[in-house]
Amino acid sequence: PDNGIDEDCSGGDATALGATIGIYEFTQASACPVLAIDVTAQPSFATFSPYGTTGTTCAAANNVFNNSGWNTSGTIDLTEYNEFSIDAADCYSLDLNKLIFTHRISASGGTPFWILRSSLDNYAADLATGTPITTDKIDTVLLGPAFDAVDQVTFRFYIVSMAQSGSTWRNDNVTLIGNSTSLTPQTFYADVDNDGFGDLNNSVLTCSQ
Repeated sequence: PDNGIDEDCSGGDATALGATIGIYEFTQASACPVLAIDVTAQPSFATFSPYGTTGTTCAAANNVFNNSGWNTSGTIDLTEYNEFSIDAADCYSLDLNKLIFTHRISASGGTPFWILRSSLDNYAADLATGTPITTDKIDTVLLGPAFDAVDQVTFRFYIVSMAQSGSTWRNDNVTLIGNSTSLTPQTFYADVDNDGFGDLNNSVLTCSQ
């Protein structure tokens, strides 16, 4: 499992349970902006970006990532989201299996929906959706074969149908589960003239063509 090859012809690489690759815990006293926006520990085989938001407003709260100004429409607003990215280190591949996160809305939030999308299809399709409540809720998203053998991906959380623009949605303990695979460097030859044949005098030893 987790080598990026579909040996059993099931349509994707078989995947093991995986381990925690990174977790955003937001350990910071109530303040804006939130400064504790990095994973608690960067893995040796990949780099996580800071956790960020676009198109929303920070709302101060202890030990969480809390924002207002969310979309009150039932139609997704692609300019409003929370996001984070992971990039594999050189000569590593990632098999991403689960995304687990804790979240809640404020009492005035009504019955909104969260939607998760990724950069693998330029944020076109929903990976999962769910309903926040006014107490902490843990949701788990299973990531499919598209997340086997990837080297970079960005995840975005969108909110639709928030009751009021001043209502908040908070994230906590955003956790990515998966595995890493080390890759063997190969020699690639430049094909500057695009004739299908490489130049023996122009080569590079690398893990990615």
